[in-house]
Amino acid sequence: MAKPDLNPPYGDKAYQPYSVFSPDAAAPAQARTDIIVVFHGFRSAVPNSTYKRVREAFRATHTVIGINYETLNVDGTNAFLDDVETRWLKDRRVVVLGTSLGGYWAYRFGNRIGARAIVMLNPVVDPARQLAKYIGRTLSNARRQRRFAVDAQSLVRYGPIAPKPRNTIPTLVLLAADDARLDYREASEIFGGAASATVTVYPRGGHTLNLREHPARSAIETFLSQN
Repeated sequence: MAKPDLNPPYGDKAYQPYSVFSPDAAAPAQARTDIIVVFHGFRSAVPNSTYKRVREAFRATHTVIGINYETLNVDGTNAFLDDVETRWLKDRRVVVLGTSLGGYWAYRFGNRIGARAIVMLNPVVDPARQLAKYIGRTLSNARRQRRFAVDAQSLVRYGPIAPKPRNTIPTLVLLAADDARLDYREASEIFGGAASATVTVYPRGGHTLNLREHPARSAIETFLSQN
């Protein structure tokens, strides 16, 4: 069997919004019972380094799929995720993982579907406020080879994260104190008081934790082995 292409050229259709990256299962019926769903960040797309490291760590026991969503279309992304749930996740044991804005989506989607566990790396917890600094700017997404303008109307469709009082889904929140894009204390304060959440703050790691060498990788492996 040919090895899957985990490094498509930038601009490839694999990176485009409303697509599922699944190199180990050509169709939902081929997916394992245990699935990890990975969400990318604000200006990223999968496959990225986080997706590849998660797949590397868990592909022997899980099907790891990447979700390419549209960051500035909340309603469109919700509709797409409804389809993903129906086609890919029915009767599966699901872990949802995301970084940055993908952490926001991992939490919201994981709670919506009743995931087995949720993992967030340096998550955005209030997109309309935390991403407001980009309003009026045109940003680039290198993997998608496209530029996009950020407007307030799109961001306001996001609501802030608030842990549900009765939420019992095991949730791991991994934060870096030297994150230059987000203040780690915001996520720490929100999830530090949630009974189902485990919060770890690392002194180093930056906004994108490098799971090839950062201890966050072993923390994820230990957490999922216990949940």
